[in-house]
This record gives sequence, C-alpha cells and structure tokens, in this order.
Amino acid sequence: MASLSLRNFMNKNNEVRSEFQIKSLEKLKSSRSALIAKISEMKIQATRSDSDNTDPLDIASHVEEQSRLLSELARDEASLLKIESALRNFSNFGYCIECGEDIDERRLGIDPSICRCVDCQGSKEVLSRHMA
Repeated sequence: MASLSLRNFMNKNNEVRSEFQIKSLEKLKSSRSALIAKISEMKIQATRSDSDNTDPLDIASHVEEQSRLLSELARDEASLLKIESALRNFSNFGYCIECGEDIDERRLGIDPSICRCVDCQGSKEVLSRHMA
C-alpha cells in the first residue's frame, strides 16, 4: 500500500481534508495492519495438524476449532478487502459511490470503510434480498 502523500490529504474536489478524514485514514491503515497480522497468524494456526492425537473427542474438538478458525479467517479476509478498497479509493472518502452524496460522519466514524450512504446501502440490501 502506498505511503501517505499530499494526495492523501486532498479530497476529490482538491480541498484539504478535515481532521476527521485524516483520522479516518489513519484508522483504516491501522486496521489494515492489524488484520494482516491476525490473518497471517490464523493461517499458521489453520495449517497446524493434530495428527498424533487418536482420541475421537480430541479429534472432534480439533475439527470444530479448525472450522471456527476458517470461518473467522473468511470474515477477516472480507474485512481486509473492504478496507483495502476504501484505501485505494480514499480520494472519494466520505462520498457515496452510488449517488455521490456525502456520507454522514457518524456512519463513517463507526466504519471508515463504508462507501455508500444509508439510502443507497438500503437499496442495495433490498435488491440483494430480491436476487437471493
């Protein structure tokens, strides 16, 4: 991922970003680093074998733990992709990718990788439910 440059401090209108936007960028980069480390460790754990154990209960427990670990790994990898997309498109941070309107800062404060306003996200979810 590219390091911070002057471009990171400008929005799509070439205006200097707000303190909130700069803090959000830092939060995204920090979350990205933490997830990369966590995913790396989880992949190591997922490849560990318990082949020496012959107790059926221990084997079942190990299989259950591996299944839980793989589910968590999939969630974290999806989160990482979302964060990396937000970082790649940070010049549009705070603007909905569907309608171009501002995304409420309270919403972005919860998750800076959000890329749609409430209305467009709601429409997307309704469409997804109808397609399923």
